[in-house]
This record gives sequence, C-alpha cells and structure tokens, in this order.
Amino acid sequence: MKRVLSLTLGLCLLATCMSAQVLNNANTNQSSFYGNWMANSTNAVATGAGTMSLNQCYFRTNPNGVNQAGSPFAGTGMNSTFFPLVVGESVTIVDGASTETLAITAVGAPAQAPVSSVTPFTCSFTVSSFGYAHAAGVTVISGDSGLWEAAADNGKGYGITSPAIVYSGMCTTASTTNSAVYLLGTGDLATAACSVTSIGQLIVAPRAGVMRNLSVSAGTAGYASTSGVFVVTKNGPGGSSTALTCTVGTATSCQDVTHLVHFNAGDYFTISFTGASTSSETLANVVATVELF
Repeated sequence: MKRVLSLTLGLCLLATCMSAQVLNNANTNQSSFYGNWMANSTNAVATGAGTMSLNQCYFRTNPNGVNQAGSPFAGTGMNSTFFPLVVGESVTIVDGASTETLAITAVGAPAQAPVSSVTPFTCSFTVSSFGYAHAAGVTVISGDSGLWEAAADNGKGYGITSPAIVYSGMCTTASTTNSAVYLLGTGDLATAACSVTSIGQLIVAPRAGVMRNLSVSAGTAGYASTSGVFVVTKNGPGGSSTALTCTVGTATSCQDVTHLVHFNAGDYFTISFTGASTSSETLANVVATVELF
C-alpha cells in the first residue's frame, strides 16, 4: 500500500494590513479589471464539439467600459494587456435564447492575422460540446466575471505585488507507516512528523477564487521516481483530487504552474502525496504552498 500524506494547510499572514489589501483587491477589482472583456465570433459552430474563433484577442485591464487592445503589452497595473482564454475557464456565448456558458478544453493562442484582416491577431477556443448552434458574430464574454482571467494573468492589473492568498503546509520526518498520514495546520508544526494518522483542522477558502501555483520542496530527496506525487484535494480526505499535481521523485522539488482549480467560499482543501511503495522511502522535510486568487 502506498503511504499517503495529507497536508492540511495553514494561512501564512505576513501582515494583517497586507492580507486585507489582498482580499479587497481580489474582491473589488476582479470584475472591473478582468470581467468586462468582450469579443465576437468570426465563424459559425454546430452543436457538439467545436472551435470558435474570435475577432479580438487582447484586452486592457481598464475598469472603464470595454477594454480592447490591439496588441500585447507586458507591463503591470491598469492598462496592461491580457489574453483571456484559459483551458478550464468558462466563457459565456451571448446569443438570445441560445445563450450558454461552457468550459474551454483547448485554446488557440493569438497569432498574427493576415494583412487583409481587420484585426491584428486571431485566436480561438474549443469546447467539448456546444449546446446550441451559433452563427458568426455572436458575442463572447467571461463566464465568471473575470475570476479565471485574473488568476491566469497573476492579477497584474490589480496594482499590488501579490494579489493572491498564500497557503502552506509541511511535515518533517519520512513517513514510516502504510496508513494515511495527516498534518495539522502551520500553527501546530513543532512536532509535525509524518506519523499522525488522524486528520487535524481543515482550512476553508474564505472567498470564491481560483487556486494555482502548487510548489513543493523537500529537504531530503525521494527514494524512487514514484516518491512524492503531490495533489491538491478539494473538500478534504475522501474529496476529489484536482488537476493541481506534481511529482518530486528523486529530486527535491516540483511545481505545477499550469493548472487552475475553482473554489467556492466555504470549500475546504488539503494537499496529499503518495510515496514509493516501500519502507525505504526517504522523502522528508517537505513544504508545499498554493495560491488562491
């Protein structure tokens, strides 16, 4: 049986005022900076799996009205540009009685348009099943008021250094049991050997958001390539594994900076990992962090 370690995460508050600023920016500015983009489709799609192309690919993080931008700009703060399409994100297709909100399964990144085109870039998104047929020219907007877009852009438009809430958890010694092993929060880590077999306190998401940027480091490398397969689990032990995952193996670190996972206010979560199926496992002194945007 593989050993399983579940890290119940504690909130790292570097300063009370900074925490308040982070929450305020995430709640107040998310929709106005990232949620008001709008584009139109350039092709018709039938029901079922399909790809829709857009006439606009870049947008400015400007809270005043439709924020189109002709080309990307790599700055931060208001009026920096972002590309809103992300795998896993939802978009709403505004089409009268056929309006629908769908999850993106693939993205066609912006590419230079032909000289004859009226827009400088072309881009597209794919969904697994359009519920309705749509003619060219329908309007496409954010499906969640800019939540995923802000996370994918690392919140650069907010005008603060770190718009995310950072959670971290850890354990010290290598696990010596084949049972599920759990950690308490960061306030209870003085003797956090990987040998606790009952779950401690759970951390609850204080607001709706997107979790991303799983990062793991270990003081001692794992025993085998299968050592330290980390995954964020939603709604605790027995909950669902998410797409946020990385494997330490025989190295001392791993990251997942690709996947985004949506959380509702009140959802709780843990980080777990499986070790190599052997009593010789050496992976120890691990620290894992994730960010909630």
